[in-house]
Amino acid sequence: MRDYVDLTYGSLPRTDYPAKLVRYMLERIHWTDCGHSKKMLDVGYGRGEHLEEFVAQGLKCDGLDSCHRDIPGAHTETWDVDENGLPWSDEDWFDLIWCKSVLEHMYRPDGLVLEMARSLAPGGVLITMTPPVERCGLKAFYAEFQHHHPFTLEGLRSIHQWAGLDILEARYFFQVPITWRHRWLLPLMMAVHHLTPLKRWSKSVEFAGWRAPMALVVARKPE
Repeated sequence: MRDYVDLTYGSLPRTDYPAKLVRYMLERIHWTDCGHSKKMLDVGYGRGEHLEEFVAQGLKCDGLDSCHRDIPGAHTETWDVDENGLPWSDEDWFDLIWCKSVLEHMYRPDGLVLEMARSLAPGGVLITMTPPVERCGLKAFYAEFQHHHPFTLEGLRSIHQWAGLDILEARYFFQVPITWRHRWLLPLMMAVHHLTPLKRWSKSVEFAGWRAPMALVVARKPE
């Protein structure tokens, strides 16, 4: 059986997009100068591009994925989060958990969200992104053979609330960095999306980012 990450993303070139995304999200939660005082977990780290940037930003980093890759500066484990939850006790709390493009691959995403909420420190932040089915469409969603559980933005918001987390932000998020600083471009992006719907979910972030948004939820565990 072939490695899923290599099969799906192995031929795509590496870009600076993951680093830009990580830095932007750390700014959003006011973590631009946290040094080595914060501990984070990347659930489903894939090729490790986001995890590498979290390491570069000085965080203490752990990563879990079903396909193992060594990431310098991070502790990584091969682990089936859908089947086994997270391999830490309640005392091993994380200040930040990053879960991008993972929940849609789960048969039981509710179990994983509960596990992530359990593993957060009081005041810790969970950042989740997934393709919203109301924007990409079921046909495009299921074009990816390992997509099992579609989410709407409202569904993604509600599963975090159900897990006992406070919602800091829940919105559509275009993976186009210029729109992060210039929010006035968002209506134009939505118009482009409605006029040119995706025929399938593109594997290229740079291409798909212009065509369809992700659903983004940023949530905090009560202190």
